Amino acid sequence: MKISIIGKGNVGSALARRLATAGHTVTTANSSTAPAQVAGLAAAADVTVPAVPFSAVAQFDAGIRTALRDKVVIDVTNPLAADFMSLTIGHTTSAGEQVAAALPGARVVKAFNTVFAATLDTPGLFLPVAADDETAKKTVLELGAQLGFDAVDAGPLANARYLEELSGRVALLTGASGGIGRALGRRLIAAGVRTAFVYGSHSGPAHELVAQARNAGVDAVALAGDLADPDVPARLPNEAADALGGPVDILIPNAGHALQQDYATLDLQAWDRTLAINLRAPFLLAQHALPGMAARGYGRVLFMSSVAAFTGGVIGADYAASKAGLHGLTHFLAARVASHGVTVNALAPALIAETRMLPGGADPRTLPVGRFGRPEEVADLALAVLRNGYLTNQVLSLDGGAYPR
Repeated sequence: MKISIIGKGNVGSALARRLATAGHTVTTANSSTAPAQVAGLAAAADVTVPAVPFSAVAQFDAGIRTALRDKVVIDVTNPLAADFMSLTIGHTTSAGEQVAAALPGARVVKAFNTVFAATLDTPGLFLPVAADDETAKKTVLELGAQLGFDAVDAGPLANARYLEELSGRVALLTGASGGIGRALGRRLIAAGVRTAFVYGSHSGPAHELVAQARNAGVDAVALAGDLADPDVPARLPNEAADALGGPVDILIPNAGHALQQDYATLDLQAWDRTLAINLRAPFLLAQHALPGMAARGYGRVLFMSSVAAFTGGVIGADYAASKAGLHGLTHFLAARVASHGVTVNALAPALIAETRMLPGGADPRTLPVGRFGRPEEVADLALAVLRNGYLTNQVLSLDGGAYPR
């Protein structure tokens, strides 16, 4: 494929190198290149990537705009960039839609992970792709997959605004070292969310997420803490705010504790630790974060429950009781902060692969879908919930159709 890149900064250079390594024919131009030459490169290419600030795209001359008509243009504009914000104040459209307006006739595709080039060497990074032109979108999806991204179809170009609206927010995610936590972390990074990744005894995955975020130009920090200690959840929101330069807008108490044990042999110490981590800690985190969210008029709280809260499950009485308690907590809190622009919801997944909560002996063939769920599927639903300001006071199940309600 012939690809022209306009811009030789960090993003443009990294993208050119990676695409060339993948076997594509790449031509580059920068701000000092004559407009006629830029137009010629764009006209000869199958795909053009303007790896320049939005203000430069908005000022392309008539020759470049004409050359880009009917061409696939991949927009990697950062919606947090100052020049984009200054030119689009009052707009409710996304960066991709603004680029499309600046380049009439171009087949604009928004790869609205804003770090499309900066993290090209990070395998599996989530890459939502939105476009109105289905053929152009397919081209970019295939290109993203070839480069090792988790490239997914995000629908029409207008959908980009929903992914962009989380950019710059501050999130606190506990349980960042587990399978669901890691998947959630990658989705938050892709959405441009500044995140505090909280871990207990396993620090490696949380620090890996921080490294991925910083490589992507997104601020992040790893915080340690035993959530069974009531002082830890009480201090974490302030620690996250201090480290990330802003108060917590998004709270995801994802950490969970469970030991598969029969109720007849369950001792009080085990019961107390499970409820401390699974129920008391989420409450304390919300108790300290919600007042600020309500005062600012924006907030998202997403508890991580389990289908065991509905069915009792097979892990243990302590686990089922703690997760059922989250449902009551969700409903109580949601009703009291909804009028302040704050949503409170819970997810109730079941039988998710690559997690410590998958019971021994579980058989995927018993599920209607015939397989276990994936952490990324939980993370996708979580991000959809976080973007939706109208959805609150709900517990959403994700169980492969096993427990319809």
